[in-house]
Amino acid sequence: MTPTSIADLCEAVRPLLTTVPLALAATCGFTQRRRCLTADLFCQSLVFGWLACPDGSLEHLARTGAGAGAAVSAQAWHQRFGASAADLLRGVLEAAVQQVISGQAVPLPVLARFAVVLLVDSTTVALPAALADLWRGCGGGHQASDGAAALKVSVAYDLVGGRLWGLSLAHGRTHDRAAAPRLDLPPGSLLIRDRGYFSLAALRSWSGLGVHYLSRPQSNVAVFRAGERWTLAAFLGRRRLTAGGPPLDIEVELGAEERLPVRLLAWRVPSTVCRRRRAALRKAAKKKGQPVSAHALALAAYYILVTDLAPEQLSAKEAEALYRARWQIELLFKLWKSEGGLARSRSRQPQRILCEVYAKLLALVLAHWCLLAGGLWADPRRSLLKAFQHLRCWAVALLTAFAEPVRFRACLADLARGWSCGCRVNTRRARPNTWQLLL
Repeated sequence: MTPTSIADLCEAVRPLLTTVPLALAATCGFTQRRRCLTADLFCQSLVFGWLACPDGSLEHLARTGAGAGAAVSAQAWHQRFGASAADLLRGVLEAAVQQVISGQAVPLPVLARFAVVLLVDSTTVALPAALADLWRGCGGGHQASDGAAALKVSVAYDLVGGRLWGLSLAHGRTHDRAAAPRLDLPPGSLLIRDRGYFSLAALRSWSGLGVHYLSRPQSNVAVFRAGERWTLAAFLGRRRLTAGGPPLDIEVELGAEERLPVRLLAWRVPSTVCRRRRAALRKAAKKKGQPVSAHALALAAYYILVTDLAPEQLSAKEAEALYRARWQIELLFKLWKSEGGLARSRSRQPQRILCEVYAKLLALVLAHWCLLAGGLWADPRRSLLKAFQHLRCWAVALLTAFAEPVRFRACLADLARGWSCGCRVNTRRARPNTWQLLL
């Protein structure tokens, strides 16, 4: 896929924060009469303002908006945070995720074998109970209102070119498989997902489309070898694996009905890791008032993966390193919540909180696009945290330059030059970084 240049990014972002909100404003009820705070300035000020300071007050938004041309008071901003504003921001966010923005492919040989190496996962944002009709949560907690409302954000994230292949919103109580964004992957792609997305029928469907997979299996899946049926724990127990020894690498079939042929990889984990896993299982079971099964305790001694790739396509060591790279999407969510302030608000008003979630998601998507167009993705040693912190320093300057395409493009170019210095992770000997393992 052709990398997106800074000029291309400008062409994509400008209508997204001008034409799109103005077109949506009348249909969602945001604009009922001519105002100083128009829909486009409202979106631009929120996106760049909260990008610069995720915990910014209404006064911060008023100062930021004045720099963009919306010179209104903090009280005027307070009055604009209603249901129509939330609908406006959600509409702009939905338009944003349809954009195709990709960075230059990272030069790592193990990733170059695939057209796309896609990580899929989700994170949940708690919302006020008053929003339960819009976004239902899972419940639970000490009070009846705890967990009543929540938003599940599912993301598909490419390790090769950095593209966000999908971002979808769902009720907090929705299962991961149902909440996952719809994907149209090219043949030769590799899909990496956690156990919560495991489905034998889905894996068979992906294989039929030429898309490979690397996943952890469900613990209760049936294993067939030479016509004999096993539980996963019993099958691994017969192999007598040792911690630090060679992994099990064997062809089996999974599923009592599916009987899907897969390559099963398994490692025996160190005793300290096993004890920690079993303690976590017992603690979780005690909290639910349920006993821990002997099968679950036995599986805690193993690290298990399944794939349809042959050993000559992906060795066991490479598979282990690639699946460990799945943690990069967890770090993306951590970045969004800690640095981007996605899960926090200084307000207690439900509609303003909802506006914050949509606007901050939009700002984070835009920030990710800037990282890709700025050429940062091509460096395997990149630090998204350091790059995002650098971007935040430029957010207000980007807003004031936004009205003039030439200035905005020049501002993005100056920002990108800063990423070439001081935005790398440090090499570690004891616990290698993901990029070190992939190299």
